[in-house]
Amino acid sequence: MATSSQWKDIDDKFCLCCICLEQLKEPKLLPCLHRYCKDCLNSIIQGTYDVIRCPECRQETQIPTNGVEGFKTDFYSKNLVEYVQIQQSLKSDEIRECYSCSKHLRVAAYCFKCNDFLCKDCHNFHVTNKTLKDHQKHTLSLEDIEEKNITIEKLASMRHAPRCHIHLEEIAKLYCETCLNLPICVACVHGEHKGHNLHEVKALAKLKRKQLTQKLKAVEEINKDKNVIAPRQAQEKLILNVNIEKEKIIKMHHEKAQEIMTKIQDTEGRRQQVEQEKQNTEKKIFDSLLTEMEHEIQGVKKKYEDIFRVKKLELNDTFKARKSSLEKELAKLREQDARQMDGHHSSL
Repeated sequence: MATSSQWKDIDDKFCLCCICLEQLKEPKLLPCLHRYCKDCLNSIIQGTYDVIRCPECRQETQIPTNGVEGFKTDFYSKNLVEYVQIQQSLKSDEIRECYSCSKHLRVAAYCFKCNDFLCKDCHNFHVTNKTLKDHQKHTLSLEDIEEKNITIEKLASMRHAPRCHIHLEEIAKLYCETCLNLPICVACVHGEHKGHNLHEVKALAKLKRKQLTQKLKAVEEINKDKNVIAPRQAQEKLILNVNIEKEKIIKMHHEKAQEIMTKIQDTEGRRQQVEQEKQNTEKKIFDSLLTEMEHEIQGVKKKYEDIFRVKKLELNDTFKARKSSLEKELAKLREQDARQMDGHHSSL
């Protein structure tokens, strides 16, 4: 059992998230038992695929299909954070609105049944009025904190008994491990959660209480030698921050590489398109020149044929004229020969 002395060491530093270095908000528990804010885990898995690496121990864990919501909620750390916040509010001089009288006064107690703060007068009425008798054991006062008589069992007894997540009027006596420790009542055993892995709430509380007690003892041991642990904590935080920055740089480089590859692919695509367009243009020009040359050749051929035809006609006319002239000259020569022959015969 945890002793009252252990609770004096619980402060805001005990419930810090190692990623944002602030108090845990909606703490989610990884299988390695390290816990972080839900939003911090969401920021880590952005850009990753199906595995998350614990920022502290570097253990890799498969990301559930529904993302960070699939990791178990650390209700005990969540309750501790709530206790620390209540403790700080009660020990400070903070002015808050009293839940009962609605006046803005210094609060003196917190009622877990009402889930709100009470001023001193309303707290006295709360614990003495018979109609609010069932609220008395659920009220935490400044005196309880200052006397340091708060144990794990006492804090647990102040809270509401968990209700079935389906039958809200029924107290949850079981929890469903299959459905990430959802609180259920006996009726759900044969209903929606039939065949699931079920356990008693008391068993879960005992297990978690044991784990928490061990962690509180570890805190007590650490606080015995703060001068030694402080540098190591600073070193661990530095290593954690370096690892986070490393993951961010790797992610950034991956995105940059993807961007460069996309640009290269786009450039190559445009180059191929330009090359294809150039080839198409050159082919069109070549085809056009070829067609033009063929037309010119046909034109020259036609002109040659026309010239040949004309020349042929001219040669025919010249030949005919020359033939006629030769025939006339030949006739004259024959006539002369005939006269000469006649003269020769006459002389004989």
